[in-house]
Amino acid sequence: MILTKDQQTIIRAKKTAKIYLEGVAGTGKTTTAVHRLLAWLDSGVPPQHILILLPQITLATPYREALRSPDRPEGADAIIATFGSLTQTLIALFWALIAHDAGFANPHKPPTFLSLETAQYFMGRVLDPIIERDGLFDTVKQPRNRLYSQLLDNLNKAALVGFPHTEIATRLKRAWDGGDADPQLRVYDDVQVCVNAFRTYCYAESLLDFSLQVELLINHLLPLPHVQSYLAKQHRYIIADNCEENSLAAHRLLNKLVEGAKGALVIADLLGGYRRFLGADLSLLYYARQAPQEQVTFTQLFTSPPCVHALASELATTLGKSDLIQPPASANPRDGLVIDTFRYYPQLTDAVAYEVARLVGEGIAPHDIAIVSPFLTDTLRFSLMTRLEAMHIPVRSHRPSRPLSEEPAALALIHLACLAHPQWGIHPARHDLVTTYKTALGTDLVRAQLLASRATIWKGLQPLLKSFLEIPMTGQSRITFNVGGRYEGLRTWLAEVIAASEQPLDHFWRRLFGEVLSAHGYGFNTDGNPNKDMAEIASALIYSAMQFRLMLTETNTLPHGESAGAAYIRMLMGGILADLYVPRWSQPDSAVLIAPAYTFLLRNTPVKYQFWLNIGDDGWSERVYQPLTNPYVLTAGWDSRRKWTALDEQATAEDALYRLILGLSRLCTHKIYMGISEWNEQGYEQRGLLLQTVHRTLRRWSEAG
Repeated sequence: MILTKDQQTIIRAKKTAKIYLEGVAGTGKTTTAVHRLLAWLDSGVPPQHILILLPQITLATPYREALRSPDRPEGADAIIATFGSLTQTLIALFWALIAHDAGFANPHKPPTFLSLETAQYFMGRVLDPIIERDGLFDTVKQPRNRLYSQLLDNLNKAALVGFPHTEIATRLKRAWDGGDADPQLRVYDDVQVCVNAFRTYCYAESLLDFSLQVELLINHLLPLPHVQSYLAKQHRYIIADNCEENSLAAHRLLNKLVEGAKGALVIADLLGGYRRFLGADLSLLYYARQAPQEQVTFTQLFTSPPCVHALASELATTLGKSDLIQPPASANPRDGLVIDTFRYYPQLTDAVAYEVARLVGEGIAPHDIAIVSPFLTDTLRFSLMTRLEAMHIPVRSHRPSRPLSEEPAALALIHLACLAHPQWGIHPARHDLVTTYKTALGTDLVRAQLLASRATIWKGLQPLLKSFLEIPMTGQSRITFNVGGRYEGLRTWLAEVIAASEQPLDHFWRRLFGEVLSAHGYGFNTDGNPNKDMAEIASALIYSAMQFRLMLTETNTLPHGESAGAAYIRMLMGGILADLYVPRWSQPDSAVLIAPAYTFLLRNTPVKYQFWLNIGDDGWSERVYQPLTNPYVLTAGWDSRRKWTALDEQATAEDALYRLILGLSRLCTHKIYMGISEWNEQGYEQRGLLLQTVHRTLRRWSEAG
């Protein structure tokens, strides 16, 4: 790899140098950091004393690949951590020193770290009775799990920004631009009641959700000399990448690390800050610049070709903003754009699939193509994946906000678990049985419906499976004996489980997948081998259930008269989001990627061709409706004396779109396709800010000739 002079200067700097490196995406910052890491190792720095700090673990791929290179000697690896994982490590090590002063009811009880799933689970246990009793949030029409995720967001923001959680409602109410009698003010009061009750429960049971972990780190751990000494001895060399995604709390921890380190490289993207929902704030880069002794700015783009660079700059100009790096004067933005307009939505997805097929046919690797949209709906995901798979083009999708319980493979496992445990009292409905048979048995919808109607006896709401041989011969013939044989094998296996004593849910799923569903002919098997996508979903579900069971056992908080398996199933069916399971996301596949735009951005991996779909959708610029919070008001830079107005909403929408356009363009090495559908999936006309920006830009080009 050919490195620039600026890159080589940083890589070859004395190992005790502390450098702050900034620049826009695509200027070679991470590449420089990887080579700086290797230079430290080559100079004799023990790898166990190098800390690579990242905002999320999925950004660790280039560092891991470098450390696992065949050219590297065997031995210990550098430590790769996130702000959250490092915080948990410190709390676990120094819990005995802080538990009493922090105010926990039983300071001798070890802490239990809550994941996103388990935090929502315990929040439901605490708040469900309160909400029902007091009629809280009666004007908010959102599912309970959405309410809980917003309550956790509020707690996280308070901790990351550094104000007491008891001030959440006060801050939100001060910024509300409505009258004193506005019902929204009562919603904020309900928010305060709920977060107070949940925090009290956490202190009583030594449960640490993310926000409480952050509070313990900032208020109790970092001030301790023992902790500061540990950090200086353990982490002597620091690489902190993507610091623009850091919260104020993360910057405080980073500054302590850099101050005590012998050498450091702190890196920031000047147009990032996409994780605002987790407290990211570009104005906080002031803190990242404080500790390092030297500051460097990269200005040479490596990823975007001149035409794509010019296209992004033109769109930024239309928004009244400017690109931090200007494209060459000779660059033609029209060469970086292909734009097509269709009247109806299916025409758009058809055209995208055919164009992807054409590119692959010309030799473009599938993994060099990404299809992004503001939201990845089930309809869009299904239509694109089925079209591409029909053309034999490998494709994968990723949507972190999609609950595991919405995946067909996971639904089949959930409903089969309910059938095998009738004592839970959770019974699948008829349509659930149909989809379960279709997925598990690898059959079509008609035969699945026949099995659900003719091979099932309903005892009230409880379905009882009868033998395939008990179905009349005409029914057997329509179902076919191949499908009937697989059904009978599954039914017999479930009957044996029902007759035996209950086993942990994760054990049950492991056996079900290994002994039945992955066998030849079943739905989790493709061409004689386990289906990879379904196996990954099953693995994620099994791991999640195992972690949930261990957590309930550790905290001794099993619901009275209910097993951990039943509690887990109820939680999933309530729409609780699953954690981001790194193996499924980080494994590189040679497949076309379909993902939400921000998910693709945080992946931080360039592709040759990008397809931007539904550019008329408001989701490209507008934030998701969250009646219980406001991610901009609960930030370090917000003036608490101001009201949040429509002008603020418009300004933040334009700024978000500006950063999104430039961020996506920096990850495109050849061309951007934009697809416009006059009518969206629901049949409504689309006139979002991105579409308006594109139209104004095209009009300006037309007028200029």
